[in-house]
Amino acid sequence: MERDALKDTSRVVVKFGTGILTNRSKQIDPRQIEQLVGQVAAQREAGREVIVVSSGAVGAGMGVLNMAKRPTDLSDLQACAAVGQSALMSTYTELFAKHNLQVAQVLLTHDDLEDKDRHLNARNTLVSLLAKGVVPIVNENDAVSYTELKFGDNDWLAALVACLLPADLLVILTTVDGLVENFGKKNPRTIPVVEKIDANIQKLAGGTLSATAVGGMDAKIRAAKMTARTGIPLVIASGKKKRAIANVIDGREEGTFFVSRAGKLKGRKRWIAFSITQRDRYGWTTVPATHFETRAKVCCLPAFRSVSESLPRTTSCVFATCRAQSFRGVSADSTPMKSAPGN
Repeated sequence: MERDALKDTSRVVVKFGTGILTNRSKQIDPRQIEQLVGQVAAQREAGREVIVVSSGAVGAGMGVLNMAKRPTDLSDLQACAAVGQSALMSTYTELFAKHNLQVAQVLLTHDDLEDKDRHLNARNTLVSLLAKGVVPIVNENDAVSYTELKFGDNDWLAALVACLLPADLLVILTTVDGLVENFGKKNPRTIPVVEKIDANIQKLAGGTLSATAVGGMDAKIRAAKMTARTGIPLVIASGKKKRAIANVIDGREEGTFFVSRAGKLKGRKRWIAFSITQRDRYGWTTVPATHFETRAKVCCLPAFRSVSESLPRTTSCVFATCRAQSFRGVSADSTPMKSAPGN
């Protein structure tokens, strides 16, 4: 895929990093947010659907609560997020209203996207909002998330949302111009295009030293890996530039363009590949021997606790994909039942 293909984008997810939403005092920067909102409004006026994934809630809360350093205690992080999210949404509502645009707050946890029904409900809600001309503002629901289920960074959340819809493009706006070679050294150079994320590209990525942010460039590379496999191109660019989004979609050399593979994964494959946590992707349980000559092990997705359905005695090998009351058995003499999201 070439950059010129981005001109055909009709649905784009744009992620705003904490660093471009807050000032040096860690307070929300209304002027900076106003120019970002203006960029989104310009794309809406051009007829494109835009979903914003916004960081900044914890950072904004830190400023309101006069905290100089990002908390490490989960309850303190949640308190910052609860305070900051209200201030952040109030700012978005006011600034988008100047462009006659309505916004909607959508808070997600990984559990929402892992569960099949909630995954589909989240997608349907976002699609419905877009159809009504509303700009969804997505953030992790920090106030209720806990350590094991936290996305860890909103770059990953943005990639999950892009895969959920799916979107035609993901743009991550940050404080740097893209993936930079020799970052912090002499002769730094922004890499314009990444065809494949290999070991050399990985070496260029690093964490973040920001007191308000999580993830850094390493998190963005992980997001790019996901979208590349899904068939969605990703661009990392500077959110300080007033035409960054327009330049990206116009196919100009803005930021770093991560090339995606041809074609998009189907919804079910996207859900299995990315929305289910690696830790809980597969588990094993044992089916009672009532309907088998020997006991059979069944491979299940998270939330599966027991097999209530009867399987025929002829079933010799069983692979099950189970969620709540649904069951999907696969064997040499059975046909898989549909048990995961479609498109």
